[in-house]
Amino acid sequence: MSKIYSGILVTIFPLLLLAQGPGSTFNPNPPDSSSETSVFINEISWTNPLGTTSIDVWIGTHPDYFTHIYSGAEITSLHIPSPQEYRKTYFWRVDASDQSGTTEGDTWIFTTTDLIVPTINFFVDSFSTGTSNWTITNDGGVCVWDTINLNVTNYDMPVTAYEQVLSADGSICGSGTTTLTTATLTNPVDLSQITQAFVLWDNDWCSSDSTDTAYVQLSNDFGNSWITFWERPGVNARKTQEFVEISGFISNDSLLFRFRTIQNGSNSWWAIDNFFVYGSDILSPPFPPRNLIADGYINSNFDTVWVELNWTPGGGVATGQRIKRKFGNQYSQYMYFTIKEVGLNTSSFLDYEVIDNSFYTYKIGIFEGPSEGSYSNESTAYVPDIITSVETKNELPTKFHLEQNYPNPFNPTTTIKYQIPEISFVTLKVYDVLGSEIETLINEEKPVGSYEVDFDASNLSSGIYFFRLKAGSFVETKKMVLLK
Repeated sequence: MSKIYSGILVTIFPLLLLAQGPGSTFNPNPPDSSSETSVFINEISWTNPLGTTSIDVWIGTHPDYFTHIYSGAEITSLHIPSPQEYRKTYFWRVDASDQSGTTEGDTWIFTTTDLIVPTINFFVDSFSTGTSNWTITNDGGVCVWDTINLNVTNYDMPVTAYEQVLSADGSICGSGTTTLTTATLTNPVDLSQITQAFVLWDNDWCSSDSTDTAYVQLSNDFGNSWITFWERPGVNARKTQEFVEISGFISNDSLLFRFRTIQNGSNSWWAIDNFFVYGSDILSPPFPPRNLIADGYINSNFDTVWVELNWTPGGGVATGQRIKRKFGNQYSQYMYFTIKEVGLNTSSFLDYEVIDNSFYTYKIGIFEGPSEGSYSNESTAYVPDIITSVETKNELPTKFHLEQNYPNPFNPTTTIKYQIPEISFVTLKVYDVLGSEIETLINEEKPVGSYEVDFDASNLSSGIYFFRLKAGSFVETKKMVLLK
């Protein structure tokens, strides 16, 4: 291949690069580009290529900024903090290593569901009083459901599990044990006043045989027939907080629930705690703020930065809303501090008490007097770097830079500014949250200077979009929000 630079013909010979590392990881769960992922997801998994000896796992809420959450021996799944943020896009990847080096994995994407509020609990059982709410049957095995103190077991459960748990454990009954048992809720749950219903429980299902199976079932005809809405045949589900919507099964005012397990060996068990049945579409005060979005900004003079918060207010019997902030992303170990108390009708706030080139995470709760209620989703903002070298508009830029679009959020047009310090071939493209290209705004060679371009989103739906600038070897991506 040959190119002409300043009148000189230069021949470029391609180099054969030897691949390092065992290859890319694959088969992600949640699947790549999946949407409507439950915020209660607390485990990610994948498949490693043959020969992998160690891995590194990265996750974040921005395509260019990741948090390193694991580095060590080869694993194929990892527990992550739960719940996640509502209506949030996550980017994650797994790098695989062997003796030859490291292969950087593909970046996978999943987007969580929106928050549904308010909710009210219709049934809660922490099993602190044993199995008094349940009818236990032996369906042909040796072991049956019973309650056991979590502290004397090897169960791997979420941190919310505490003391007594419901357990069908073949390992307790000894060698050669088979377990075929059902725990059925004795009294039905009345869901006559709601249109949406959900179940939630802490879970440790450890299967040692491909024929081992765990079922969670419901009946809307007083136990005459049963519908399976959660099933794990021969597949572990350990240290999970299971969350299932059952709205489609509410054809009767009352529902029964049961746990049924088949275990063919003494190395299997199923432990359950904190079983909730709850519903929404009932105005049960108070209820928390929701749909919080935090975005960082810098002004046109590059000397002031701030974070803008927008959310749907909470309500009910409450005094107001408390805005809380911590340094770093949602995985950071820093503590939250209250930075402002606002009224119940407030839905936006500008936080100027931030420093540039930093991440901040926010959440908003309601309060009544000294008591605090539940909180919104968390949302993380990146505060842009202040460019001290750009002092006046007449100076030529000395570094590549892509500004945050303004206004943001916008409807339907916004302006994107960028600077290039040398002659470069420039592309500026807009993408959706799935990584699909929406529009090319710039695709040409540009001289040194500062530029701006307008983006018209009249034909797009509300949501989060990304714009990416490429100029020579420089690449930068930023997020923008279209609100119609």
